[in-house]
Amino acid sequence: MTDGNPAYTAVGQQMQGHSKVIHSQVHHADPITGAHVNTAEAVISTLRRALIGVYHPLPPAHLQSYVDEIVWRWNHRERASEKTVQRVGRSGHVCTRTTTIWKPLPVVEQMRALLQGAGGRQVRRSASYGLRWP
Repeated sequence: MTDGNPAYTAVGQQMQGHSKVIHSQVHHADPITGAHVNTAEAVISTLRRALIGVYHPLPPAHLQSYVDEIVWRWNHRERASEKTVQRVGRSGHVCTRTTTIWKPLPVVEQMRALLQGAGGRQVRRSASYGLRWP
């Protein structure tokens, strides 16, 4: 899923099931395919915030590692709650927006998910319900 930028045309031809949304035509999602770019934009926003707040000097040689970590954290989170905010516009119209609040998975769950991808490792539960490696 990409936006309507012409730079993605060649990439889209190589991808099976490529869909695009065209923001300039106030086309934010494709109702037929369900395509949208909100997730990609949110992950990019998270990466930008990390660059501002945590990873100030980011050497190009390590960029992929930082992106991998941010995407891994994105994929290992859970819904905490929803928050509804009402705002009154200039014309007096009330706009209501619901936002989902996400939280990271507990550390033990993150470690379990991380170690599942480690080849040749086994994670066992200890007698005190912690984790141990045989």
